[in-house]
Amino acid sequence: MKKTVLFSSLIACVSLLAAQTSPNITGTDIHGENVDMYAWLDDDKTVLLDFFFADCPPCNEMMPFIVDIHEEFGSDGLDLRVLGVSDRDNAARIMTFEGAYGADWANLPGSIGSDIIYDDFASVFSFVGFPTYSVVCPDRSITWDIWGTVNSQIADDIRTAILACGAKVATGIAEIPALGSLNLFPNPAADRAELTLTMQQQQTLSIGVYNLLGALALDLGTQEYATGTASLSINLSTLASGSYLVVLRNQEGITQHIDLRVAR
Repeated sequence: MKKTVLFSSLIACVSLLAAQTSPNITGTDIHGENVDMYAWLDDDKTVLLDFFFADCPPCNEMMPFIVDIHEEFGSDGLDLRVLGVSDRDNAARIMTFEGAYGADWANLPGSIGSDIIYDDFASVFSFVGFPTYSVVCPDRSITWDIWGTVNSQIADDIRTAILACGAKVATGIAEIPALGSLNLFPNPAADRAELTLTMQQQQTLSIGVYNLLGALALDLGTQEYATGTASLSINLSTLASGSYLVVLRNQEGITQHIDLRVAR
């Protein structure tokens, strides 16, 4: 997929990779809320920057993927904050743009965003066109201009950069009320692990193993668990070595998870 090109030729590349420090971004967003990116980073948040404008075709094509990423990593700002920066749109236009995709994050309008884009970022980094996606870690290092030719691959590369900052996939903030305890042994595990859960009351649960991109790696099924202690043996032989989440979900959609490490 092609960007909406900003310049006719590439600026000499100053930084396309992580390890440079991002400038701060401050201002008042379209909803009247104060934005201070460094304050978010100091609060151990990872920030996904989305430089865009509402009538940009590739910006629109990517929006469903960005919304998915926002939801995967905690749409309440649990580990990730998304910050949109437009160089030309007013608040009303951005609100219409947001509404079309169900987006719900801070956006800075063109009256502020144009200075941020052209003075603070394009003067330091190679700024080719829109959209430009960049990930800023809590230590203020930036992975600049994550791009490619396939939308899904761009989204996966953004996820990889977010995970590299230490952010975790959100599997639900509220814990399952009826679940008294949750244990996994051994952990790390090689080929098999035992999940033990103590139920304070009878409950139907769906259990699955997810990779850190939020994709289901093992479906362990749905069943009713009676009051008391239950165990579930997990066959890990088909999983590659790495980090996973064992996620439990009740019928109300409330989830709880425990980290799993597969090591061979």
